[in-house]
Amino acid sequence: MPPAFISRPPDVAFGEHPDLGIVAAITDGLQDNPAPILDRAGWHHLPVLDIYLAPTGRRDDGLDAVAATTVQFQQHGYTVAVQSELAGAVLTRVTGKPEPIRALALAGAPARTARLADHLSTPPAAPAGGTARIR
Repeated sequence: MPPAFISRPPDVAFGEHPDLGIVAAITDGLQDNPAPILDRAGWHHLPVLDIYLAPTGRRDDGLDAVAATTVQFQQHGYTVAVQSELAGAVLTRVTGKPEPIRALALAGAPARTARLADHLSTPPAAPAGGTARIR
């Protein structure tokens, strides 16, 4: 199936905040709440901002947590968006080498970690918001 652009927001988004480090946010109004997956993986809910902080303040641990939690979400059928710079760092950490990041969004597809470069011969235009979908 060829890549298609997102027709709805992802269920969960990961990004990197300049002061808070790696964070996760859940889309409001989901029928099945993915928060228990974040809780079990050690992410800490920050109610005042309604975001989740990575399990530790160490960036390397946070990158590992994004990769591992993304797999958990995939196993439960959730979609995930990852800030493009963060996605590149996660893929580098997982594969041990820098990977080119190309924005990829599959409508309704669950998130899963994979080498994006192997799936596309030419990069599509980046979706609004500067996020990359890890599939």
